Amino acid sequence: MLFNSISRLNLGSILGKRVWENLHINKLPYSNSLIRNRTISLSTVFGNRFYGTKVRRNFYDMFPDVVSKPPPQGPFDIDAKALRRSYLKQAKFMHPDVAQGEDRKAIELKAAELSKAYRTLLSPLSRAEYILSLNNESADSEEIKNNDPEFLMQILEVHEQLQEVGSSPDALNRLKQENDERKQNEIANLKQAMEKADWEQARYFVARLRYWESISRNIQEL
Repeated sequence: MLFNSISRLNLGSILGKRVWENLHINKLPYSNSLIRNRTISLSTVFGNRFYGTKVRRNFYDMFPDVVSKPPPQGPFDIDAKALRRSYLKQAKFMHPDVAQGEDRKAIELKAAELSKAYRTLLSPLSRAEYILSLNNESADSEEIKNNDPEFLMQILEVHEQLQEVGSSPDALNRLKQENDERKQNEIANLKQAMEKADWEQARYFVARLRYWESISRNIQEL
């Protein structure tokens, strides 16, 4: 693992004296010698599952305090606020000033990996695409073009509305609300399919959600 060479960090410097003293007051399971020295191993802070010798299987393993396993073993939904808290908590220990030389490079790589995992799991679309990849699946937008002409007609109609709306704030807000409702509907269907391990339906709803996300970007650009 990248962090095997980093045995201890000065958490008093990273977190600040007040936070470290709170750790002491709360009597967390760290030895008195570690508390006196204000040093502790990363594996003690986050557990060997993240920083130990065991190789991580996926992005879910990087946030064990927030998510358990990807669907169908675990839920599709993720608490965005809890995910952000976990990300920021771990990011504190990955500041470039923590170590020098090879250790500094290792921290930079680990920070980039953590950031990628956070961004991927935060968005329902990228999360769904990632879950599909874990199951050797992928969503093909061309499949919808060939098998769902009614949906494509709906997409074309929305594009026509965007061209006609001009810069009217009320009209743009209406289109945005309608598109947000469509996205939420796709996400609900996607969640149900993934938690049932129905990968065929999951691929279908991921492809549909991509189109609606594209519409959202077009609305933002107007």
